Amino acid sequence: MSKKDELTGALIGLAKTCGNNPKTEDTAYLFIEGLAVLENSSENEADILEEMIEKLHAEKYRLSPGCANCTAHCGNTDDFDLAELQKDDEEVQELKLQMLQKIRKIAVSAREQMVQKETAEKIADLLIRVLAYFSYEMDLDDLLPLAKETEAFFSYGIRCGII
Repeated sequence: MSKKDELTGALIGLAKTCGNNPKTEDTAYLFIEGLAVLENSSENEADILEEMIEKLHAEKYRLSPGCANCTAHCGNTDDFDLAELQKDDEEVQELKLQMLQKIRKIAVSAREQMVQKETAEKIADLLIRVLAYFSYEMDLDDLLPLAKETEAFFSYGIRCGII
């Protein structure tokens, strides 16, 4: 597995963790930073990618400290293995990857503009939902509403000149 795939999996794992645990003040910014690193780094920058993975894991265990050493493994906070996408229909796989590409660009823009906490939290809400959906097996009809919301957010950013 590539480091970029590992980073994507760690982002998805943190998104899943946020589904059952309250976020900290840092969580929104970590999603923005993680996706921006994913967008702007190459596989040759393994140290940068690994550092970001470690930050995401630290946040995950800060949100859900019992999961770090849990003996009753449930998988709710596990990093996602992108090979699992193969279980989805081809159209669903493609749509999930398109959404990932859009949220990466949204995150880069948010990071470059150093958005305020309230704005970062609103952006992170969308990022978290998109990332969490990666771990679900679903059909196209179930994924389309979030895909449309992601596209609308992305298009708005382009129209306003912020993406």
